[in-house]
Amino acid sequence: MIAEVASSYLNVLMHRRRALEADRRHNRRGVPLAAWIGCVLLVNLAWYGWFLSFPLFGEDGAAAYSSLIEMLRFGTFVEATFPVKWLEGLGQLNVLASMTFDPFSWVMFSPLRPADAFRVSYALRATACWLTTYVFVGELFRGVRGIAATAAWLDMLLCFTLAHPGGVPTFSVMHIATEVAGFPVLLWLYYRLAQRAALLGWEDAVFAAALVVFLPIYPIGALLGVGVLFAFGLSLLLTARGRRGGAAVRALGKLVVLSGLILLAPVIGFYHAWWAVTSVSARHVFASELTTYGHGYEPPQFWHDVPLGIRIVVFLVLSLVLLRGRWARPVRTVTIVLGLVLVGAQVATLVEWLDLFEGLTRQLPRPFYLEFYLPVFYSTCAAYALCRARRIIGQPADVCRRWLPRTAGFAAASWFLLGAWGVWWPGAGAHALSRVERSGWRRWGVSVASVTLLFVGAVATWAIWPKKIHPVFFADLTCHRRAVFCKDHPGRSMGADASPITLFLKERLALDSQFHGRADFVLSQDRLAAEPEVGIMVEERNRNFRATGNGMLLRALPFQDIPVASSYEQALDYLYYLFWTRYVNEGVRAHRSINMTNLEAVHADRLALIGVRYVVARDAAYSALGGLRRVFSWGGYSVYEIANANASGYSPTKLSFAETLSDELRLMRSAHFDPRREAVVAESEREFLTLALSPLRSSKVSVLRQSLYFEAIGRGPRTLAVLPFKFSQCWRPRWIGPPGRVLRVDGALVGVLFDEAVRVRLSWSAGYAWGARCLVEDANLVPAAVDAAKALP
Repeated sequence: MIAEVASSYLNVLMHRRRALEADRRHNRRGVPLAAWIGCVLLVNLAWYGWFLSFPLFGEDGAAAYSSLIEMLRFGTFVEATFPVKWLEGLGQLNVLASMTFDPFSWVMFSPLRPADAFRVSYALRATACWLTTYVFVGELFRGVRGIAATAAWLDMLLCFTLAHPGGVPTFSVMHIATEVAGFPVLLWLYYRLAQRAALLGWEDAVFAAALVVFLPIYPIGALLGVGVLFAFGLSLLLTARGRRGGAAVRALGKLVVLSGLILLAPVIGFYHAWWAVTSVSARHVFASELTTYGHGYEPPQFWHDVPLGIRIVVFLVLSLVLLRGRWARPVRTVTIVLGLVLVGAQVATLVEWLDLFEGLTRQLPRPFYLEFYLPVFYSTCAAYALCRARRIIGQPADVCRRWLPRTAGFAAASWFLLGAWGVWWPGAGAHALSRVERSGWRRWGVSVASVTLLFVGAVATWAIWPKKIHPVFFADLTCHRRAVFCKDHPGRSMGADASPITLFLKERLALDSQFHGRADFVLSQDRLAAEPEVGIMVEERNRNFRATGNGMLLRALPFQDIPVASSYEQALDYLYYLFWTRYVNEGVRAHRSINMTNLEAVHADRLALIGVRYVVARDAAYSALGGLRRVFSWGGYSVYEIANANASGYSPTKLSFAETLSDELRLMRSAHFDPRREAVVAESEREFLTLALSPLRSSKVSVLRQSLYFEAIGRGPRTLAVLPFKFSQCWRPRWIGPPGRVLRVDGALVGVLFDEAVRVRLSWSAGYAWGARCLVEDANLVPAAVDAAKALP
């Protein structure tokens, strides 16, 4: 009996070895890799440069692209800081927009027009996704290029060609696109590490360097990718045999040690900077009063509300249950990863849905974000199913029907994914497809045909059924004006197109270096007390877009180079949020969102203090606006002007001191408070403000790169200027001439105290390593801010 089992096992091994040798002989006759890469690049250049109107669409796309253009204007090529957003939120910290850590964004520094350079950068990302997947899967299957090439095409299809809200949202943000393009490289390096018997080697240094590059591309969120990498390491350990088991254990240990060092190393560890950002974010400080996403149960990503092409790839993965015999080890490894991540994400989704550990889950990323890193594993399994399709379609139909447990499971899953016709595959479909096998197709005929049909289906989805991609911006997803390449202006597909209103505002407010003030759109207050703010905002944005071409909320106005005082940022600053909700929007009760602010009340003097010169309102919601003068009307919308807005600094001559932040806000909310003549300052600053204050004679506020310049001449010996930017310890003053003092004024604004005249450069310094210390100092006011929020609802 033992001899028969051993003989059978040896026959299986010899069969697999002969199959691998045949694959390798075929590979030597195959298409050179350079030719493949050239073909893929041409496909992607055509897709992003000719077929699509723009690589990004939707409101998140507008936020991402306009932030990138802002960084191109005001940032530098190499910097380790979290940049500041000049176009929103009174100078809002931006965690995600640094170009230093995203090599594909470096194309933006080329002589090409920004829109064309961005199209090229996305073509490069998609091509890199193909190449890295090819390299990883080729290593996993020991040089079987057919499976590697098929997996590469499918991964690119899932991540880029069929980018979708129910799939990978590479259409909305660049950092996710860069992460999914580079993630297979991490998998490849780790796999090579897990195959080496040596305790240390050059591969360890390369893998550590790759982790260092990978993590800051998507701050904090990249930890989800590391979690999937840990699942891959565990899967390798579970499927390893013999000496490979020891190598897999060592590789997993190295991953733990390297991740710990990179994240937790004193001062320079990424964790310290990320925690500093978290500690000053509103979503952390005011988590109890902010609304997050809904708590409805969501099936796995890629399994619902996606185009048919994505469903078919998952369907192919499920077809693996019909394969006879044992799976190859790489397939078992990959399917274990899929199982671990999907089960983990579903458990976390259920915990969130049932409101278990609510205080923790409301501050964490949504569980399905883990699944953004799964397309490479879906693609690998689907490619194996296609390239081994003969083992499925070559079976007689009656064999499949007798294979009850496998067929039943596959039928149930395929019904969920594709509808009733999906059950056709293991029965009559096997008989029909078996004729394809007998027709003499070459080795990879089924694979090539399937991938080609999926790409044709992708084109049809975008060109014929664009509503399946996005229900609001569907009419503008594909290119309208072509001259070899697409000549569409970016904006329309993101709800941020130019209009007479934006042209009027841009002419007066565009940030050309000197600060000229801000504008903002005011939401209707009708349903704010009863419904979540985010839903009302989305409804208003869509209405504005349909009427004017520009949603005028979130980053739609900054997209057109119009500064706004509201903000759309994942790391929304807590002091700014307190100032906005308890002062600017005082009197409005709303279920506020974790990552945005909207103008909901029009207090002219308060808006003037923060530099808002113009307010846009929908005529149907506001026939008049607090006595403000209407200066422009178009398409059912009006622009109102606020006189004497603070564009170059207010110079109050009266001071009020307060012991606590709550007291400061109470004084400012008083009916007698006039921010043009009076300032509220913390009691701790009294010793520096003993002399009488004089008004400004002249002043100017300018922006250059990541620095704020203030030049002024006072009418007397001492002057206090209140600037319309958020205060932070991260402003580093450099005085040109006699030094003054930077202090917090009016709750959350920058104050500059000087004698006679001043020229000062305030440089933004928040970032990694030592740059995180100023954020830690900013967090010292958190207890006072929490008390103020409770005292002044």
